[in-house]
Amino acid sequence: MADSGIFYLLGADEGIRNILHDFYDRMFADEELAPYFEGVDQEKLRNRHIRYFTNHMLGRHTHEYRDKILRNSHKGLGLTFEHYERAIRHINAAMRKYKVPLEARVYVETYFRAFKPHIIEK
Repeated sequence: MADSGIFYLLGADEGIRNILHDFYDRMFADEELAPYFEGVDQEKLRNRHIRYFTNHMLGRHTHEYRDKILRNSHKGLGLTFEHYERAIRHINAAMRKYKVPLEARVYVETYFRAFKPHIIEK
């Protein structure tokens, strides 16, 4: 399926915004993950991720974001495989809350897993 098809299965701009706000609410409330967001401008983070995610789903993405920003912004945090799996559970829970079809949930999980090497250190 084309990325733009996933964009609409996620609810287009409004759906993606709702899903990612819910995702970050879950991340910020997670006792294991919340410490990683201390001192982070949470609204700026949400908005940046919404903008990137939307562009990616519409096929207007660049690898520069993944390769440079993700690696640099997570460098030295000591994020583990287990931390990343918690984040994936949170995005899946957010998508289920908004009744995203399975096909789109699988696509988004695959999308998130593609970033794992740029984020985890252990």
